[in-house]
Amino acid sequence: MPKLIIPAALRGRMNHPQDEVEVPGTTVGDALRALTKDHPELQDILFVDDQLHPSLRIFVDDQAPAPEQCLATTVKEGSEVVLLPPIAGG
Repeated sequence: MPKLIIPAALRGRMNHPQDEVEVPGTTVGDALRALTKDHPELQDILFVDDQLHPSLRIFVDDQAPAPEQCLATTVKEGSEVVLLPPIAGG
């Protein structure tokens, strides 16, 4: 199963915060949907109209897939998927 790395900004939104979550799936989209099944409070942060939220960045095994292809990107057993939400500041 791929492992999702959840940054502090997203953990703070989770009802049961975890810094890593192993989920089933063969694509990034499958893995994120499995995450939102267990943590529905993340649905609106990760998705807009069933598409990846435009401000969210994903890295798969240290590679950044193109945003338009991200959900279809293949993940495998042991893949590490890092979720990076936008960071505001000045």
